Amino acid sequence: MFDAAPKFHGCELHQDTTFDGARFPPASGSDEAARAYRTLKLAFSKQQAHREEQRFFKLEMKEEAKRAGAAKFMYLLYEKSSDFGFNLWRPLALFAVAWIAFAFTYGYYGISTHDLTICGSLDASCKVQWSWLEFSLAQSLPLTGFDKLHSIATLKNNNVPVLVLALHKVISLACLFLAGLALRNLFRLK
Repeated sequence: MFDAAPKFHGCELHQDTTFDGARFPPASGSDEAARAYRTLKLAFSKQQAHREEQRFFKLEMKEEAKRAGAAKFMYLLYEKSSDFGFNLWRPLALFAVAWIAFAFTYGYYGISTHDLTICGSLDASCKVQWSWLEFSLAQSLPLTGFDKLHSIATLKNNNVPVLVLALHKVISLACLFLAGLALRNLFRLK
């Protein structure tokens, strides 16, 4: 257990060096701690010990987040949504939640292909319609043109504000990007 960020500046680490089971102090936001973790990250990168390198990257990011100032929220969002790019399931779960949540949002605005019930109040009698899920999925995909073709061909009442569509697209693209980043990190692709 370390009371402070371990300083290995200028040291050569043996190939069998590991920090499995080690506990590090909570992030303090000090530049010195960030540099210490960066040194270890680079040392393990040199050895191509990817898991150890990733461990110290996360610790370095936590230190950077503590002293980020106005960008602190972005670091927190990055950590919670994908564990700094190392968790595949969080962004995929967020993508699915956004897909369903925006499907209900589109239902609220009256997206319907078969003149089904419009859920203006989203009360208990409101049930999700397949057309909402379809439209929401079309908006989620990063395929340009597909969402426009889908909305023109199948939707009669497109009263959704552009801001809602843009927010959905931004959330979905961020989730897909973070899922791709996690795949890259998990399979050690460079």
